[in-house]
Amino acid sequence: MADQSVGATAPLGVGQIVSECFSLLFSRIGVFFLLTFIPTLISIAISTGYFGTGMYTGEVDPAELMSAFSSPLSIVVLVVVPMVIYGLSTALIVCAAYDAKLGRPARIGQYFTIALARVVPVSLVSLVVGIIAGIGFMLLLIPGLYLAALFSVAVVIVVLESMWFGALGRSIQLTKGYRWPILGALILLYLVVIGINLVLGLFSVALFSTSPILGIIVYSAFGAIGSALLSIGFVLIYARLREIKEGVSVDAIAEVFS
Repeated sequence: MADQSVGATAPLGVGQIVSECFSLLFSRIGVFFLLTFIPTLISIAISTGYFGTGMYTGEVDPAELMSAFSSPLSIVVLVVVPMVIYGLSTALIVCAAYDAKLGRPARIGQYFTIALARVVPVSLVSLVVGIIAGIGFMLLLIPGLYLAALFSVAVVIVVLESMWFGALGRSIQLTKGYRWPILGALILLYLVVIGINLVLGLFSVALFSTSPILGIIVYSAFGAIGSALLSIGFVLIYARLREIKEGVSVDAIAEVFS
């Protein structure tokens, strides 16, 4: 799709995006929470059942953890399953965020239909983006953040435009000229998520030693809130970029759910 640069000089509106993230999250906190909490709970329960609570309390021996990846079953449990569950959860939130933004009622069944159809490409594209950004962070912080902004809407594109790896190039195209404002929005959202994980996550980790089941539930709950907030942010950034650069309204984008 050609970049028609409709209003290409218009501001991204970082403050508006961040504010709307919280507004949408709390407007349907129950829906967003369940769509992220249940997949997160399943993922953490599987990894904990296989490897114990040491992964989350920091008591596991790093050498022991690395040796676990020598087993094909371990790779499936610790990498493949979480990746697929993350892909499913992200696709669900993308769908729910658009209905929330348009003021339409939640349609859980339809979200699952769309998410299940997209779960493989979402998982693979998320993995590629994670590896690319991870390499950037290993080099220096700024390159990692810039790469995160560069591919920030790739997963949303997979869900809403039915792309596979072409979503990477599409994300580069859409974010051109707006990567630093996008980075600003992402930093603000990540700081909130980090704050949640530090303040509340410590409490949940402490529970692992006294009640592993309760620890898993609380840990999953806090992770679900942060995951939902970030996913909503990616959706709003994508919608704003489509509006600025291509003159496409949110209503038109949401036709994918029809």
